[in-house]
Amino acid sequence: MAGVVFLTYGVLSLCVVGFVAVFYGSYYLSNKYLAVFRAFSEVQKGEWCSRINSTIHSTVICAGLLYSFSQQEWDAHLMPIHSLDLAIGLFSFSIAYFLFDLYVVYAWKIEHYKVFVAHHIIAMIPYVLYNFYGGCTMNTYLLSMYLLVEICIPPMNLATILDLLGYKETAVYIGLFYVAYIAWFFARVCLPLYTLYVMWADFIPGTDWSSFRVFLCTAPPLLCGHVISVFCIGCFVTMITPDVIARWQPPSEDAQKKTPMAQQHASAKNYGALEAV
Repeated sequence: MAGVVFLTYGVLSLCVVGFVAVFYGSYYLSNKYLAVFRAFSEVQKGEWCSRINSTIHSTVICAGLLYSFSQQEWDAHLMPIHSLDLAIGLFSFSIAYFLFDLYVVYAWKIEHYKVFVAHHIIAMIPYVLYNFYGGCTMNTYLLSMYLLVEICIPPMNLATILDLLGYKETAVYIGLFYVAYIAWFFARVCLPLYTLYVMWADFIPGTDWSSFRVFLCTAPPLLCGHVISVFCIGCFVTMITPDVIARWQPPSEDAQKKTPMAQQHASAKNYGALEAV
């Protein structure tokens, strides 16, 4: 029991403190050593530091879950056979990230912040139920798969940071730009489609909907999973792909006049620049 309490409340609390420290530490160090950071608006500064937390979260969670998958076994209905301690700890880590980033997105009014607020809340609900309601193990496989969509975030954030630092036309940036696009397609289009297939082919038909406990453990995560899947695929079609197409087209006169110190941050408005979502 003590172990479960630490893996839920303990890990959550420690990780929130960690994300707070990284965010404000990044803000302080960037403001001290990076001239380009000092030229940013306050919103851009918040987004910059948020990306650092985002990169740490995505790297740790994906590496951890891939290791967890290598240690776990699943029965015919994709129920876990071995210990869930690692998965519970990783889910607490992600809840901590979403909680603090929810605060950052709202407090700094980062672009599209209303969309991100909704995204973070919807993304958190299944993991909060899993860790803090108890006994909701039937969703372990799906919840683990959904967090792997974070694989595309490190190259996307690194590309954006290079863009903001003025290295947009370098080979490194261009390479990261296309790596991020391909990673998004597999992680946030193919993977959500696969999880939707698993939901409808296995989980939904095999669920005992007459049990309130099972309903509470299962229905909200399945609903949230559908919403997040639509969000990921929709962003690929309406935001990410147009960014790639924009890079293949000649820049407008306004885009040609922009400099790395310009107040406009890397986004769909910044010619051919991927925006992390």
